[in-house]
Amino acid sequence: MNSLKPNKVEPLHPDDVPEASDTSNTDDLELLEKAPHQSFSTTDMTGTVESHNYEDSELLEKAPPVQEDNDMGPEDNEESGKSWFRIIIFLAAFIFGIVLCFIEVGGDDKISKTMAVAIWISTLWLTELIPLVVTAFMPLFLFPMFGIVSSATVAGAYMNNTIFLFLAGMLMALTLERWDLHRRFAFKILSWCGAKPGALLFGMMFATFILSMFVSNTATALMMVPNAIPIIDCLERQASVENKEESKRFGVAVMLGIAYAANVGGIASLIGTPPNLVFQAQLEIIYPEAPEVTFADWFSFGFPLGLLIFVIEWIYLRFLYLRNYSGAVVDKDIFLNKYKELGAWTFEQVYVSILFTALALLWIFRGDMNFSSFTLKGWTSIFAEGKMISDATIGMLVAVILFVTPAKPCNLPGAPADATSKRTITVLDWETAKKLPFDIIFLFGGGFALAKGFVASGLSTWLGQRLVVDAVSLPVQVFLVTFVIEWVTCLTSNTATSNIMIPIAAEMANAAQVSPYTIMIPVTLACSCAFCLPVATPPNMVAFSSGYLPIREMMKAGVFMNVICSILIVGWTFSLIPSALDLEPDEFPEWAETASFAGSA
Repeated sequence: MNSLKPNKVEPLHPDDVPEASDTSNTDDLELLEKAPHQSFSTTDMTGTVESHNYEDSELLEKAPPVQEDNDMGPEDNEESGKSWFRIIIFLAAFIFGIVLCFIEVGGDDKISKTMAVAIWISTLWLTELIPLVVTAFMPLFLFPMFGIVSSATVAGAYMNNTIFLFLAGMLMALTLERWDLHRRFAFKILSWCGAKPGALLFGMMFATFILSMFVSNTATALMMVPNAIPIIDCLERQASVENKEESKRFGVAVMLGIAYAANVGGIASLIGTPPNLVFQAQLEIIYPEAPEVTFADWFSFGFPLGLLIFVIEWIYLRFLYLRNYSGAVVDKDIFLNKYKELGAWTFEQVYVSILFTALALLWIFRGDMNFSSFTLKGWTSIFAEGKMISDATIGMLVAVILFVTPAKPCNLPGAPADATSKRTITVLDWETAKKLPFDIIFLFGGGFALAKGFVASGLSTWLGQRLVVDAVSLPVQVFLVTFVIEWVTCLTSNTATSNIMIPIAAEMANAAQVSPYTIMIPVTLACSCAFCLPVATPPNMVAFSSGYLPIREMMKAGVFMNVICSILIVGWTFSLIPSALDLEPDEFPEWAETASFAGSA
């Protein structure tokens, strides 16, 4: 208990807070528009915080400032050591893979060759010795050369229904950013919050959570972090000497809150984060006869789970960092003023908002919704071949509408009132669409191609049969798998982890003769619940790179959240998920049995 009486604190006036940058263009990641010489901190991997001055610094700058002399500093030596370590690991994996190619595993050389390819690709993904997207191209030549899958089949994995759903979601997100709707939404929520740090933390986290359900969690974090930095800086400047430490704790809480909320917001919807879409595509590849998991299906269990984890995160961070806070407070009019600075709603903003709402409703009500006493027919039932319409169909239809709808140049955020253009601009143009994360798209494709090789060679069946422990109950197995995946994801990209582990999870279900959803969905959810290290997810890296979040604080707070999420995921697996998807967790469905028989034939 702190026996010191808190100092009398005056609310901060809006004029005390520097303007936050407009992050609608994620290529320009300036932290502050009007404070180009303000200092900020960068945090190294040991948790040491160092202050630097910057001018138009980029948020994701991870390397320390380049030294003017040619002497190698300790950071250079450390990075060089890590590079050599990664090279040694890959060489060992490469040699092991070569040996495997000459050994028949499971009585079939295709299994051993696929295992070698999987080891090489997984090692490169985990070590990031070369860019992840470059590694994703390797199945295109390795599988045909080893006689595992034809080139045409492998190439088909790089553009499918799931990837078009991802494209549609990203195009809508880019449109929201282009017309500043994401900032309108965020500032409106923050203006409703109180001036107390706990309420402010809740507002920032809630805005992040809702946005990341539909906008990429990376883009959401990139928008929220720069807008939070001026508030944190202002609190630190206003704090008295004895309250400096409390202001720093507030900064840690906010950065952790934004990262956590972005991660779990992605859980809530099917398009919220890449692992969810990886699950959907792998399900189609491994179990062609499986019922489709629609946007509405996922939302029915993903949103309640994400919301519950969000509330726990907020309570936990508030208790851990703000329970005895007595530092400066923020005038909530700051956010109301920022909202007013955005001006009146334009036609384009209203139009995009209507289309966004329509898209969400069309996704939610596309398929039949089963309730206890009745079934609500989906709108696709009015079509003779309504089952041919997927979530990607709707998403791409709305995207094309955005591309062909005219817009006024003067309504673009930041454009002068008399702005004109020699050509007609549209609500969404190709210049904006060029910002699509094509590296993620090809990374998806690499994972889907790897899954095709697993199924075609029989490797997934062979692995699944050896990973099941009969002596352990199913809930315990799910908890152990979930917990392990969370920690594996802490060390590597969640997209890469999901590409590797979801096919293996499917075969574990086949071997245990339980519903594939019982293991595949927990593994998918676990890939978004890695809170301990920056490399685990892009939002973690964005928050860490701000300089306000020492790695020791991320690890300290993340261990608890990893355990809690594992417990909640197991609880959902045996309660709400079976109800939402109309299944029995421990029953092996006919569509899975058919796929399992075909794979082993």
